[in-house]
Amino acid sequence: MPSSRSRPPVRRGPCEARGGAGILAATMSERLASLEALVAADPADLLGHYLLGQEYLAAGRPEDAARELSLYCDRFVGDKGAACLTLAQARAALGDVGGARAALDAGVANATAHRHRQLIEALEAERLRLEEAP
Repeated sequence: MPSSRSRPPVRRGPCEARGGAGILAATMSERLASLEALVAADPADLLGHYLLGQEYLAAGRPEDAARELSLYCDRFVGDKGAACLTLAQARAALGDVGGARAALDAGVANATAHRHRQLIEALEAERLRLEEAP
């Protein structure tokens, strides 16, 4: 006799739904390809842009990272201080110190509004690192 308490269906992410091992277990190039396909299929998916920007930065592609993270930070309404920090890092890697400062300022304002004390400290530390860089 079946149990009256059945399990809810397992939700699968985009990689797993296509039979993959999951985006976290994939190689960097596989993750990039999956995220690029995800964003191409649904350009309005802001989380996809954010994740793609993070992956581009980790892959040493700061210009692509800055583009995706800028889109996310410009369009997402809500708690986005960490994304601003990552955007600042991408812009700094491109030598865009002014853009990095602007991203850090936006991140501090957002983190303050959401009362993220530790994130504010991380953003301020990044600002100091940026100012001390040659």
